[in-house]
Amino acid sequence: GVQFTKKQGRLAYTNDDVTIFHELKRIYVHPEMTLEKAVITVAKKFNLVPDTPPNILTEKQTLSLEPLEVQMKDIQSYIDEKFEERERQLISMAREIRALKKAQQQKKSFYKWLKTFFEK
Repeated sequence: GVQFTKKQGRLAYTNDDVTIFHELKRIYVHPEMTLEKAVITVAKKFNLVPDTPPNILTEKQTLSLEPLEVQMKDIQSYIDEKFEERERQLISMAREIRALKKAQQQKKSFYKWLKTFFEK
């Protein structure tokens, strides 16, 4: 959220900017401190909070998400297609198994009838 001024095409730093840089350097020296944490700490200390809340996407971020949304839709349609294909295969296999069991039962009942026929 910090804006720097330019003079003759070069960045011009104010005394406040230099103070902020020194504070950032002083905090970043600590081994457990990351650059991101140091920047956040300095921003809070000097009230350098950006104008827009962090959860609001900028136009550039929104544009970069559009290809990802297209990819997600493509992936979802691929998954749906494969799921339907697998479901059709499972239904077909279940029908085949049911038909085989029915045929096996009919075969058993025929042999049972035949056995009773010869026992008489």
